[in-house]
Amino acid sequence: MTYQNEEAGEKRQDEKAEEKRLEKEEDQEEKLEKGWDWQRDSLSGAIWALILIWAGVLLLFVQLDLAFLGWLNWGNVWGAILFGAALLLGLESAVRLRVPAYTRPIRGRIILAAILAILGISQFTDVPLWPLIMIAVGVGILVQVLTQR
Repeated sequence: MTYQNEEAGEKRQDEKAEEKRLEKEEDQEEKLEKGWDWQRDSLSGAIWALILIWAGVLLLFVQLDLAFLGWLNWGNVWGAILFGAALLLGLESAVRLRVPAYTRPIRGRIILAAILAILGISQFTDVPLWPLIMIAVGVGILVQVLTQR
């Protein structure tokens, strides 16, 4: 009798373990469908690495005072860094739209790219572009609210 109870207990444990495994697989599939599988997303990591490389290269150019980049100086290097970051985030968004393997929500990336681009451009002009940033954020939020299901 004891042997049968032990066997039944082991069988229940195996069933519970199988249920947990199936739930975990379903959660993973749901995350993949919704675009939440950021842990396997190499594109985002590559873009942020490129942003760091871009910033490092520009800062190095300014530090070494390279003559072929006469327009770049300590006064506007951060604008160039921000604008380059905006371009790279825009590139990431374009890839996410075109390549099914990297499909993921991009509204936030586009809003961030727009803000960085405006901040970057403002370093090269005398026009205050902060109002444009506020308008861009407001339009982004409005679009998101109106397109929610």
